[in-house]
Amino acid sequence: MKKIFSLLICSMLLSSCSNAKKNTIDEGELDKQIVQTKIMAISSSLESASFVYRAAYKNSEKPSEVNDHLYLYALSEIESLFNTYDMGGVDYKKDITSYRLISGDAIDSMCIINKFLKKYQNHLERKELAKRYDTTLSKTFVLQSEYLNLLKNDPDLINGSQCLKLN
Repeated sequence: MKKIFSLLICSMLLSSCSNAKKNTIDEGELDKQIVQTKIMAISSSLESASFVYRAAYKNSEKPSEVNDHLYLYALSEIESLFNTYDMGGVDYKKDITSYRLISGDAIDSMCIINKFLKKYQNHLERKELAKRYDTTLSKTFVLQSEYLNLLKNDPDLINGSQCLKLN
């Protein structure tokens, strides 16, 4: 009786294993999803910090240790965003116009950050630390006109463009 019962349980287990669905994701698709998730996380982080950069922009006439660190942190985040796009083989400029992975509010935040970076760069006391980000700084400044153009034509921004309100 025990043998029959054991045989019955084994056959049920084998039967259930053979009927299992194959829900596998290939490695390339998984990598693509990871890159997309990282892009959305970084852009969300930048978007959340826009109020900090607006305040820093308003107080960027005088050098401060806090603004120095904020300047370097912003460049680090932007570099991370650009590198993640490159790593995933996604064209950043095309993506910002389609809002596929990055939102209009994140673009508004990038615009605010750029304004802060531009205004504060002359007051930066730790210029030697910022040299590492020269390429990132150049790339983000080139994109500023694109950000402004997108923001002027985007009626769907939650609070309107905060960047366009900064003078």
